[in-house]
Formats: sequence, structure tokens, C-alpha cells
Amino acid sequence: MPKNRDIRTETTNRKKFPDKSQKQGNPAGILKFGKQFLISFKERTVVEGKTGSITVKVASARYESPVAIVLERKQKSNRALARVIASAKLGFEKEAVIVEALQGGYKVIGSLEQVKLKTGMPWASFLLKQVEEHARENGFKAVKLRRPETLHYYQAPFVESEDREKVMSLMNALYYSTAKGMGYRKEKEFFVKEL
Repeated sequence: MPKNRDIRTETTNRKKFPDKSQKQGNPAGILKFGKQFLISFKERTVVEGKTGSITVKVASARYESPVAIVLERKQKSNRALARVIASAKLGFEKEAVIVEALQGGYKVIGSLEQVKLKTGMPWASFLLKQVEEHARENGFKAVKLRRPETLHYYQAPFVESEDREKVMSLMNALYYSTAKGMGYRKEKEFFVKEL
């Protein structure tokens, strides 16, 4: 392996990391417009079970944004082994909260099903509802959900090339069905809902 290799710009199955000019999860916007939203979001339990619990809270994130509202699974036997099972990665504008990406894992489908059974809605809709309610409480006028085709990892997923179409199809199904079910309208690179 060459010594001067830069994996951030290497083109293989991963292509290259997101261009900073896309302004997804813009840190300046997070600090300027999102600080109160993030500080005031209270962690709460969504599912309480025999072996552990699932909570919704603010957490740090990577790639699309440095912050997210997450669903986190905690085991009663070892609270230190908490695991994020789904997230809504956030960005902020003066009058809108932007959901830069929705991310859930196929390896935690059982936990995500528990959320659906308890809340009556799929995990992505539940997270979006949490964002909407808290945005309204904090004086935001809209929530924007970035359309999947505008995401870097839609165009260059971390999968083998033969699985690329499947990933794109799953992302489209998740984003479009969630947006439609929650009453969002399509507007340029976003789905938008006025609060």
C-alpha cells in the first residue's frame, strides 16, 4: 500500500467523501440557529423492556451532520453498552430545522419494530415527529427533510456495486414513504412541512 494514500479522496466503491460546499449539517448554522433546540431537547424512554430500554435523545453524529436526534438501545445488564439504532441527522436555518439524513440499521430491526409497536409509527416517522414537535416549541416555522437523491451516500453508498441499486431503492422507499405519510411536500432538494 502506498504511503501517501489519502482514503478521503480515493475512488473505489466509495467514490469520495461529501463535498463541504454542500453545506449539509453546516456547523455555523447549528451553532447560530440550533443551539437552543439541542440544549432543550430532553432525553426520554420510548420502550422499557425486561432486558433494557430504548430512549430518544440528542447525540453526536458523523458525516452528514455532527448532531442528531437518535434512538438508543441500552441493556439493563450493562448500561455502558448503549447502541444507536436509528438517527435523524440535523442542520439548522434561521426558520427551519433540516433533517439532513435518516439512518437506521438492518441489524437492529427487532429493536426498531419495538419502537413501531410502542409508538404506532415506523421509527423514521417517530424521529421526524420528535423533530417537528421540538422545532415548533422552539419557534421554527418549518422542518425540511433532504431528498435521498441529494445525499452523497445515495450516489456513492458503502456497498459493492451490485448492491447499489438495492440501496438506492431502499433509501427512496424510506424517504418518500416517510415524507408522504407525515404530510411533507416536495420542494427542490427537500421535502418541506410548515409547522
